[in-house]
Amino acid sequence: MAYVYRFLDYRTKDIIYVGKTKRPLETRMYEHFYKGGHLPSKCYNSVGRIEYITCKTEADAILVENYFINKYKPRYNTQDKVQSPLTVSIDVKDNWKLFKVLKKGFTFTPPKIPSVAVFLFWGFMTYFFLLGVAWYIKGRHWGLLFLVELFS
Repeated sequence: MAYVYRFLDYRTKDIIYVGKTKRPLETRMYEHFYKGGHLPSKCYNSVGRIEYITCKTEADAILVENYFINKYKPRYNTQDKVQSPLTVSIDVKDNWKLFKVLKKGFTFTPPKIPSVAVFLFWGFMTYFFLLGVAWYIKGRHWGLLFLVELFS
């Protein structure tokens, strides 16, 4: 069994690389992302999604990989690209399965409203910071007297 996999850009969803392996996908992805793969780091940083197709033999995987490289012309596939258009079609469905999602694209998320506890915490922090500044400016006795009056 062999696999053909592709990397999709997390911003544009474009196919940026197509590859093949006859080893387990986990092993190949480990080599790509953690053992300093052969692609530029810019490629690995922009991968948002990894998808794959299962092939019965390595020969099928080589054919499918070259077909998809020449069909999609991914940016980081440099060796097997042909400039002329494809005139043949092979019976491979564009039926990619999800292997892993690495990054999600740019989506708008509204700002979170802080909880009351967070609001009170930062309010007290601000208050005691200003109290410390006043204590430093006015002198120690004023700050101590104020704290004694505050907590008694």
